Amino acid sequence: MSNTQEKLTYPKQISAILAMSLIKNICLVGLRTALLSYLENVINYSKDEASLMYHSFRSFNYCCPLLGALFADCFIGKFYTIVIFLIIYLIGTTTMTGSAVQYSEDISRHLCLFALGLIAVGRGSIKPCVFAFGGNQFKLPQQYKHLEIFFLLIYAAKDAGGAIGIYEARYLSRIHCLGANSCYSAAFLVSTLCLTLSLIIFVSAKRWYVHVKPQKNNSILWVLCLVNGMKGKIVSKEKLDHWLDYCKKSYGESFVRQTKSTLKVVLIFMVLQCYMATIMVVVTDWKTQARFMRNEQGDTVFQPITMLFLNYMLAIAATPITYLIMWFLRSKFNINVTPLRRVAVGTVFGAISMFVAAVLSLSIEAEVPNLPKNGECHIRFYNPLNCLVKIDAPPFINQVQIDPMGYQFLSVKVEGTKKIQHTISGCDKTISNTTGPFVVKEKISVGYFFTTNGLQGFKEDLEKDYYGDAKIRSLVGNLGKTDEKIKYICDHDHVTEIGPQDYSVYKVTSGVYNIGGIEKAARFFRGGIYRVLLYFDNSKSKKLEVHEVGKPHQLHILWQIPQYMIHAISRVLVIPAVLEFAYTQTPFKSLKCTIIAISLLTSGVGGIIHIIIELIHFKQSHFFFTFGGLTMLFTLIFILLAVRYKYVDQQYGKKEDIITEDTESNDE
Repeated sequence: MSNTQEKLTYPKQISAILAMSLIKNICLVGLRTALLSYLENVINYSKDEASLMYHSFRSFNYCCPLLGALFADCFIGKFYTIVIFLIIYLIGTTTMTGSAVQYSEDISRHLCLFALGLIAVGRGSIKPCVFAFGGNQFKLPQQYKHLEIFFLLIYAAKDAGGAIGIYEARYLSRIHCLGANSCYSAAFLVSTLCLTLSLIIFVSAKRWYVHVKPQKNNSILWVLCLVNGMKGKIVSKEKLDHWLDYCKKSYGESFVRQTKSTLKVVLIFMVLQCYMATIMVVVTDWKTQARFMRNEQGDTVFQPITMLFLNYMLAIAATPITYLIMWFLRSKFNINVTPLRRVAVGTVFGAISMFVAAVLSLSIEAEVPNLPKNGECHIRFYNPLNCLVKIDAPPFINQVQIDPMGYQFLSVKVEGTKKIQHTISGCDKTISNTTGPFVVKEKISVGYFFTTNGLQGFKEDLEKDYYGDAKIRSLVGNLGKTDEKIKYICDHDHVTEIGPQDYSVYKVTSGVYNIGGIEKAARFFRGGIYRVLLYFDNSKSKKLEVHEVGKPHQLHILWQIPQYMIHAISRVLVIPAVLEFAYTQTPFKSLKCTIIAISLLTSGVGGIIHIIIELIHFKQSHFFFTFGGLTMLFTLIFILLAVRYKYVDQQYGKKEDIITEDTESNDE
């Protein structure tokens, strides 16, 4: 590569591409942030259905890059491909905004599904074209260092857009509009406006761009060369060193040599699939991990989405640090920091982040509920009455006293199931002396509470909720004359209504609650299990007491920061380097979108790997250890390939292509 560097003072076209990428990613991440809760709360999918729909949408995004690459490399060029698919993307976000307006559930659902299809096609098809189009604005090899900085900056712009998108979508989806308790239409409308702005910025800079005309023949010949090479390997009796050598007579030595170089690039991408899967793990499974962690710090509540926001911010901060380290190694130690070396180091960091997450999950999994063992039964008595109650059930329970609005825990020795007589006394005229069968069962936790009608029993549910919510059971002792439901109103407007005779378990979000008209009656923490004792008189709540029977999550969510930090560094090392490698190591100018699209498809294949491993139903810690181990294994394979890889000559313009490619110009 030439030592001379042409000066580049932030040309207008590069600024326009970076601005378009930043604003476009505000649209994408803003929409994606609101999407999951929108599918649950408005479209009324179950949590599992919404999660499946969300992950299917994300995976479909990675199935479309080749479509955009085909249009860009073979037919209409990168500029018009970006414009057309941006318009398709824009139609999708507009339709999504319309689906969030007050329609019937069926209309909203159909509009939503149609919109998601358009968004996936538009967004996925644009992705490889933007990177390749940005690379076309540089003269190589003179501006190679500027190209390297460009790929770092465009990834930083993506992260900056993601951080802004998370913030605005989370805020807008929680405000009230159109008579609803949410305003998803506003969140989607902002995404639509951002995408419109990005389209205007990109098109307005058209006269400054450098354009490379598409070459239909080269793309077709490249595919035919691969097909005929495989055919020659199968049918020919001649023994040649490489299976593509069978095509030299038909396609020429230069074309075959460059096709071999392209295949080496593709082979490099094939071993990066496990690393790309870790990006899906960060977005989905680390968010799940956060549900099993304490998220309160005083009055501040850290939601899992807050950690994703932090993830973007850490990546932004890591970008200039990465470049400074690269500059320092080159200038002070004369170390050639090639893209493949950066990828190797980055994938190692990615594997380490998985191991750190696994160790954290081991600590979370150690938080097990106190459950009865063999020969043991756990009994909890609750007294939601305004008087002292005594219960006697020999030989297991001898004159146990439960205070007004109180709670008693007993562990008794028993084998099998025993039915015994019990006697209740106390409370004067509030509750009369009663007798009857009392059940004690081995390895079971049971709960009993007193009412004016006698003793009520239920099987205790002490398992933490899968989604990390708090679990409550409302126990009312004196019903009075009301059938009105008891309202649990959270400080962020989450409302749960429970009937006075409904003793079943309800899942609620963490926060401070007003209960039955009593302000700030209780605070429920993530993963906690609570019994709410209420005493009514004349249809109004007179007394309320909350008992914690299952500890909330103990490990704080901020312990996730190290793993997010390590993975943010790894992404900044890997993703820009992969894009730079795909662009610079593709000998054919007219195939750069295609090869970048193939590099992006590794994320799609990584998503499939992620789904397959999830179907095995590992414990969370084993799941992360598996990903860390696979990523480290494939990193070793990658290093072996990288050591043997020889970089192609970047002295463009040697006319080595069998089909002469048009030179760069400012007109298409």
